[in-house]
Amino acid sequence: MLKEQILKKAVTPAYIFSLDELEDRVRLIRKILGDRIRIVFAVKANPFLVETLSPLVDGFEACSPGEDRICRALNVPSDKMVISGVNKEEASVAEQVRFHKEKAVYTVESPLQMALLNKAALKAGCRINVLLRLSSGNQFGMDEKTLKELLGRREDYTKVRVRGLQFFSGTQKKSRRISQEIAAADELLTALHASGAYGTDCLQEFEFGPGLPVSYFPSDKETPDEVLLESLREDLDAMRYRGQITLEIGRFLAAHCGYYLTEVSDLKETGETGYCIVDGGIHQLNYYGQMMGMKIPHLSLLRKEGGITPLPEGAEANDHRTVCGSLCTTADVLIRDLPVSGLKGGDVLVFERAGAYSVTEGISLFLSRDLPRVYLTKQDTIIEVRKQVLTEELNYGRINPDS
Repeated sequence: MLKEQILKKAVTPAYIFSLDELEDRVRLIRKILGDRIRIVFAVKANPFLVETLSPLVDGFEACSPGEDRICRALNVPSDKMVISGVNKEEASVAEQVRFHKEKAVYTVESPLQMALLNKAALKAGCRINVLLRLSSGNQFGMDEKTLKELLGRREDYTKVRVRGLQFFSGTQKKSRRISQEIAAADELLTALHASGAYGTDCLQEFEFGPGLPVSYFPSDKETPDEVLLESLREDLDAMRYRGQITLEIGRFLAAHCGYYLTEVSDLKETGETGYCIVDGGIHQLNYYGQMMGMKIPHLSLLRKEGGITPLPEGAEANDHRTVCGSLCTTADVLIRDLPVSGLKGGDVLVFERAGAYSVTEGISLFLSRDLPRVYLTKQDTIIEVRKQVLTEELNYGRINPDS
């Protein structure tokens, strides 16, 4: 938990990301997984962490041209970039290959993408490395039949070198499912190597998104992170495939370093229900797999006059409040029936484990509410890296459509 003096410096609503906690998280993952495993951070989880992570991780996965431009603006080296995405448009592909050339790795999710990348590399005068994405049965990647056909025709793409395979099936997965996916991938990679049909240099890397879970709610059964990581390491060590293993990690790396702060604006009773209205809402806070309000997340209260109190208070609480945000919709419920004592206007609710996705995944333009401030904190210092952003001009476009 962040110190009281740090939290009180933030103007709500706001996100605060602790770089100290982020660095501790990377060290924990590195210590348990060992030096053999490369770690790639999924930029979509939290772009505000890229600059800090640049010297700490082995790479970044950019799933859109915008995420790629963020990494460029922060001077992330091209050899640390994995250029991904289910939709690769010809103009964007050409520009990215022209910029990164052979230093980056590019993913292929369809035969069309293979052709686009080959055309772009030919025009840029380079030969690029790609990872073929294996589908888990959805719109991402290719099924095994298509993947093998593309491998068999790889000589048709003279400017593309197939470096390996990529597989990602989702997030918040249990260890058993992760183990099954690793075993299935190992079987496929071993069979492809054993066939001898694809050469010895085209399956040098396997990039895997384990989708390690984050517990957002104290009522959930939580497996210690060390146990999750040790189980993952054992599964990876057991693989017969001995090429490079790269793990794409986003949520599991970033979630614990983030806090969302929202101030109590109003307190009232409607019938039998006590309401607490805050200056944030569901447009700024999103926890995976759970409609807001159905469970109480990891949470603390920063009192305007006083210190930090863990919530919920339980049997000691003399009041119960339904916490609602600033949106004019009945859906804007952050917590139902929160046990709390002596809640006052100006108190701040501190939602924990908000370091992944909330900052980018919320319905932030709904009802033209301002985007919240973003702060980074390290060793008792706090820096505002994004000011409050007005959104109304994004929601009405040009004043005169005919101009």
